[in-house]
Amino acid sequence: MLCLHHLEVAESCRRQGIGRGLLRSFMEAGVRLGAGKMFLTTGEGNLAARRLYESMGAGLATQGPTVNYWFLLNDARSPGVGV
Repeated sequence: MLCLHHLEVAESCRRQGIGRGLLRSFMEAGVRLGAGKMFLTTGEGNLAARRLYESMGAGLATQGPTVNYWFLLNDARSPGVGV
């Protein structure tokens, strides 16, 4: 299982696909190492991050002051991983 602790793209570099690319690379590396799931959290109000995670196949785990997501990395239907 992967746990992504922190991912941030500089404000001046956002909306260019950098976060998506970093997240995809991290997930693909995890698959190569045998991980089947990935877990991360984000702030409830971080709507840009939440939209990114959901667009890449994340499932909402819990919601409160922080929002928790999980990804199934070995699921061919997941749009986030192309290994």
